[in-house]
Amino acid sequence: MAIWLKYLLRSGDNGMPAQDKAAQDVYFPPEKLVHQVGLDHAGIPSGVGLGWIHLLPADDPSHIVQKTGGGAGFRTYIAINQAHHTAVFLAATDGPVGTGFNLFYGANDLLLAMAGLPPLPPPPPVIKRAVHHVAKPAPRRRRR
Repeated sequence: MAIWLKYLLRSGDNGMPAQDKAAQDVYFPPEKLVHQVGLDHAGIPSGVGLGWIHLLPADDPSHIVQKTGGGAGFRTYIAINQAHHTAVFLAATDGPVGTGFNLFYGANDLLLAMAGLPPLPPPPPVIKRAVHHVAKPAPRRRRR
């Protein structure tokens, strides 16, 4: 993972070829997406690229390019701050549900602290939406 992170930092000065900048560019602003679900696990997205989600505008020193992932009882996260040539990769088991700790927000704070930057603004409060249940019609009785 460390070798891949060095490549993703696309500097070219670490003995490996530099990654093309276009690989991490924004191709879709969130407001242009027809449907958006699950893009906000690590923060409010400012753009979507080739599998990468962007947090904050690209000209902000705290801009993060990130990707959440996982499955089978674990979570993974990559966060990159190109401006300060800093990246993190985390992998963790899911752990107990409802602990209130968001691995992704914590990783963002860690990344920005390593880069000497302040943490991202706190996440917005979770708004619970009402779920409307539609009653099923009663089953028809058979005629005898």
